[in-house]
Amino acid sequence: MTVYQRIKMRRLTLGMSQQNLADLMGYKTRGAINKIEMGLRDINQTKIAAFAAALKTTPSYLMGWDKEALGSKFDVVQTFKIPIVVHVSAGVGCLAQEDIEGYDIYSREDINPSENYISLRVVGDSMQPKICEGDRVLVQIQTSIDSGRYAVVIIDSEEGVVKKVEYTEDSITLISDNPYYPPRKFIGAEVQRISVIGLVTKVVRDL
Repeated sequence: MTVYQRIKMRRLTLGMSQQNLADLMGYKTRGAINKIEMGLRDINQTKIAAFAAALKTTPSYLMGWDKEALGSKFDVVQTFKIPIVVHVSAGVGCLAQEDIEGYDIYSREDINPSENYISLRVVGDSMQPKICEGDRVLVQIQTSIDSGRYAVVIIDSEEGVVKKVEYTEDSITLISDNPYYPPRKFIGAEVQRISVIGLVTKVVRDL
C-alpha cells in the first residue's frame, strides 16, 4: 500500500471528506487532496508529517513503517492550527478574519505551545533560493531575535518582509539571500525604523 492510499484510507476511517482534509492542510480546494490520493501529486517529508498530524496518526504509519493494521491503536499526535496570512503589519497580534487565507497544521516538534505563531506566505524572490515566492514560513511571534537569524521585520511601519537580520552595536542590516538585492543597513537613529515581528523557524514548500 502506498503513502497516498494510506492517506485516503485513514481519511475515510475518520469520516473526513476531501474538502475537510484540504482545509486542515491549507489547500484551497479538494482537488489537491484528490490528486494526492490518486498518486498524481508528490508530497515531501514535511507534508507527510502535516498529513499525519491532520489525520491523527504517525508519519511512520503513512510511510508504511508501522506494522499495525488500520483501525488498531494509533499514537495521537498533538496538533496546532496556525493561521496562514499573506500580509503582515504591526497589528499581527490581532488578526482579522479577512487577513487569514487558511491554516497550516503543525505537530508538537515544530511548535512551542507557550508561544504564538503565524504562517506567512512569501511574496517576491528576494530570499531565493532558500525561501522562494509562494513558500510559507512558520513565524514565532517575538520582538527581538539573535543576530544572523531569519525574521519577519517591518520597515517604517509598512508591510512585513522576510530577511536575515544582523546587528552591530549601532546598526541593523537586513540581508536578502538573492544577490540581486543588496543589503540594507540602518545606522544610529535609523534602527528605529525597523520592527521585528517574529523569528522564522521553518520553511514549508508545496510540491
